[in-house]
Amino acid sequence: MPDTRGLLLAANATLADMDAQDVHINALTTANGTLQAWHDQALLDEAALRAEIFALKNPPPVALPPVHVSGFEPPATVAGWTEVFFEDFKTPAAEGQFGGLYPRWGAYAKGWPDTKKNTVQAQYSGFDFCSVADDRLKVRLWTPASGFARVTALSPNLGAGILNHRMEFVWRVVSKGGTPVKGYHLIPGMEWPKDELWPAHGESDFCENDTGNPNDPLQIWYHRADVNGSKEQFLAKAKLGEGVWHRMVMERVAGKTMDYWIDGEHFQSTTMVPATPQRWVVQLESGVITPNTEVTVEFDWVKQWQK
Repeated sequence: MPDTRGLLLAANATLADMDAQDVHINALTTANGTLQAWHDQALLDEAALRAEIFALKNPPPVALPPVHVSGFEPPATVAGWTEVFFEDFKTPAAEGQFGGLYPRWGAYAKGWPDTKKNTVQAQYSGFDFCSVADDRLKVRLWTPASGFARVTALSPNLGAGILNHRMEFVWRVVSKGGTPVKGYHLIPGMEWPKDELWPAHGESDFCENDTGNPNDPLQIWYHRADVNGSKEQFLAKAKLGEGVWHRMVMERVAGKTMDYWIDGEHFQSTTMVPATPQRWVVQLESGVITPNTEVTVEFDWVKQWQK
């Protein structure tokens, strides 16, 4: 007869060996899992360390405040007035991008004639030739060798207009090549009746000058609020200049008075002021058409207030 007892002992020994092997395999599996976890964590730690080193070597650009023209910094507050619009042009924009990046601005439609009413002579260009660089709005006006002048008119979007209005801006004219050229008629601070009833509801052109005449004084043409469109001209001491910055301030108290300051000097007050809301138009249009010319009108900042 077979040795049953011996066979049972041998089978038990085999089962014990198998149990031992299972324990060993489980231990190895656990160890491998631990090693894999350590490996994965090491990879994560390495990636985090690399990211930290990269960030230290490549810090994000610091958002610096705009650098304004020395002496012409925008005021934070003005006694008796509430700020309703401020733009200091912090976001760079290439030509063609201004309208999308600065949605608070509107422009006269591309293809419209300017106030000469002659599309062969000059056409508004929408935002096509507006750009922002060095914290400044730059509006390029130019005329090719043949064809019409490309001009621009912009306006802050303020809906119903402003009744009692204070406008402020800092601006200059820069001719291509540095030599003043004729060809453009500039009214950077025009007030126009929101209801379009002109001349009955007046107009203020602050200032109104032609390029090419840097020694001309800055001038204002004020159209009184009357049906006859009567007007008067004011001449400032300051001259237009070439590349010269000017700070302009106008205050209108509806139906009462209009006051003007240039470069900090109060030089004129007037009456017969419209009692209706007005809107601000930066109207930069053609003068005597001069082929192959280009000027850029720059704005450091603009502000509007009401009360």
